[in-house]
Amino acid sequence: MKYFLKFLFIFAFFTEFGFSQTNFFDYENRLKFAKNLFKEKDYIRSLDEFIELSKISSNDSLKLWSAISLRKMERFTESEIYLRTLFGFSNLEDEAKTEFFRLKFLTEKADEFQKNYENEELHPEKYRLELLRLKYFSHLFLDGKLPDSTKFINSFKKENQPAIAKFYNERKYRIEKNSQKAAIFSAILPGLGKIYTENYSDAITSFLFTSIFYGLSAYNFSNDSVWKGVIFAGIGAYFHASSIYGSAVAAQHFNAQQKFEYELRLKKYAETNNTFLPNFEPK
Repeated sequence: MKYFLKFLFIFAFFTEFGFSQTNFFDYENRLKFAKNLFKEKDYIRSLDEFIELSKISSNDSLKLWSAISLRKMERFTESEIYLRTLFGFSNLEDEAKTEFFRLKFLTEKADEFQKNYENEELHPEKYRLELLRLKYFSHLFLDGKLPDSTKFINSFKKENQPAIAKFYNERKYRIEKNSQKAAIFSAILPGLGKIYTENYSDAITSFLFTSIFYGLSAYNFSNDSVWKGVIFAGIGAYFHASSIYGSAVAAQHFNAQQKFEYELRLKKYAETNNTFLPNFEPK
């Protein structure tokens, strides 16, 4: 009897353990586990789980979530491959196409985004308005002419319109410095081009060094020290030429810096608003 009770206890333990293991590794529990990994931003492991689950039961949701996991890891090419498998007869075709355009936007190629947008076959039927918002927003990264302001701003939700209007006007009326003007200003007066490009400390330095050596040159010429006058004039001319060239370059740097900071704010705003597109991440 003693051994029989032990046998029953051991049998019950392993039976319960077996059932719990089977229950843990069933499809639904493993799917929950994969979703939790995604929520914890463990995209590598969530991707592995989505791929393994698709071997058990292949469905479009797993493909979509795999593509999103890859996008989160910035593996954009692989993500696009997954998304394109859903184009056609999938019940998640619109979601896949929307994610495809999000992908194109996130690769920071606004011109490529616009080119793909021209292909209406790629437009998601259910999310045309949301995609239009992102299309308008991508215009802010390009140097060409902006669309009509009324249509542009009104396409966004009311809560976004004030910020969008500000971005629109900042892009349309962006202050840019002209390299030729900067060079001419410094040719007229050393350092003046640097003031134009808002490099005030460089402007003072250029003016002082050029003025000092030109002054020394004039002083030596007036005292019949021709060679010294020539030497100091050469040094002054060098600083003057440097000021002219530096002013032209400073204008280019000014424009590049303005654009960089502007686009950085655009990207942050788009990220905060989920690129104006619906969220298809696993819940």
